[in-house]
Amino acid sequence: MVVKIKKYHGRNEDQLMELLQACFEEKSVRGLMNRAHDVYAAMVGTELAGIVFSWSNSFHPFCTYIRMLCHPCYRHLQVEEKLVEKALDNRKDSLPLQTSIWETSVNLKELYTKKGFKEIRRTYMTTLKVAHVVEHPFGRPENVELKTLADLAANKHLTDELAGLVKRNYEETHLDNPVAHFSVSEWKDIIFADDVIKNGSYVLVDQNEHHIAAYSFLHEGSQENFVELGWFGASDNEALILPIIQQQILDSLNNGIELITGEFDTTSTYAMNVLKHFPFAPSPTWITYRLT
Repeated sequence: MVVKIKKYHGRNEDQLMELLQACFEEKSVRGLMNRAHDVYAAMVGTELAGIVFSWSNSFHPFCTYIRMLCHPCYRHLQVEEKLVEKALDNRKDSLPLQTSIWETSVNLKELYTKKGFKEIRRTYMTTLKVAHVVEHPFGRPENVELKTLADLAANKHLTDELAGLVKRNYEETHLDNPVAHFSVSEWKDIIFADDVIKNGSYVLVDQNEHHIAAYSFLHEGSQENFVELGWFGASDNEALILPIIQQQILDSLNNGIELITGEFDTTSTYAMNVLKHFPFAPSPTWITYRLT
């Protein structure tokens, strides 16, 4: 059987949906394809054996993202290697290429490593059953006050400082894939997103110094009785994040929430510390690779 790589023109929608299902991909991948620079298909006769596509991200504009899918029935034809080679040949600039795969995709791990991609981060996508959490008396200094985002919203000084701290923490954990430049106002818009739970997102304010000591944001979940743990961080003492998350767990329990979901990057010391202290479930790992 001969594999031919050609431009994908959207004429195989049924086969594409079958491919997504065979690769355990969500339909959201279709949305990524809609804004892709290029989409190439691997065809075996009239059958869609795989696709590779690339796109840009305005939040992280200093790389080109790629995603590849191959139907398991055609892996023996080196479809994945042919698609990766097409993506490499099709680079239009000097930007690094970046992709992410599940740890269980052993064939892709080997292929990307062979092609010179380097692992830059692992992300644990896991859940916490709030009913299983035993209340722990995480201590916090007497001079700090716990405030909600709703409490903070009208205080320009503190929201400006919060935006600066969130920016610093985010940049520190994404050194390999820098974030775009945004103004303080734009960072505040990101923090106060429509799905953020303002009365369930907290900030620790140092009353002596009048500055932000730590923060943790909570967002609406994709399913009923779920919430999502968003960004969290601290100015210098990562232990101060723990009592905030403990409060968010208690709030969730009181509000009938069953699960807290979260994504924890290995590049974040804050994330790793939270995983050490709360009983999040074991989970598969999402590995990010980069080719410079």
